Amino acid sequence: MPSKLRPHCGARSEPAGVSVRAPLQGLSAATIPAEILLATVVAGMAVRVGIGLWTTPDPLIRDAGGDWTLAQNLLERGEFAFRPGIPTAIRTPGYPLFVAAIMAVCGPSVRAVLVVQGVIGALGLWGMHRALGYLRLGSIAHWLALVGLGFYPPLLQPLHGVYSEGLAVPLMA
Repeated sequence: MPSKLRPHCGARSEPAGVSVRAPLQGLSAATIPAEILLATVVAGMAVRVGIGLWTTPDPLIRDAGGDWTLAQNLLERGEFAFRPGIPTAIRTPGYPLFVAAIMAVCGPSVRAVLVVQGVIGALGLWGMHRALGYLRLGSIAHWLALVGLGFYPPLLQPLHGVYSEGLAVPLMA
């Protein structure tokens, strides 16, 4: 009995005469109206910046306190150390350098760090849009993925404090 599957040429493996892509034809990521995308990114930015401006920041203890102390010491003494003259390798320098750069411009302001992280997070939405465009999921799946990244509470929680996750999540997207 002959097989009803098409011979393997490329990545197609559906039965002959049947296309599993038919329901998604014509719904590419490019069909999202620019206004909806812009509104999603602006709303995501507003939520993130709003968290930075109007919520009570988490206290500077444990990880947040360590990153804050290293950033201050980088600015004041030019050394990556918790105590003068004793360099540390306990933390990676990326996030404390990021915090120190914000401190150099805005002063020692936790809110400034949170707002800058919020803006970078909103730009991560745009990066996710670009990445999803290559997958061609369809307009609705594409937009829902953007909404999920933009407003999913566990992804917003690190924005309440000086945590490297607030910066890492949008950069990984």
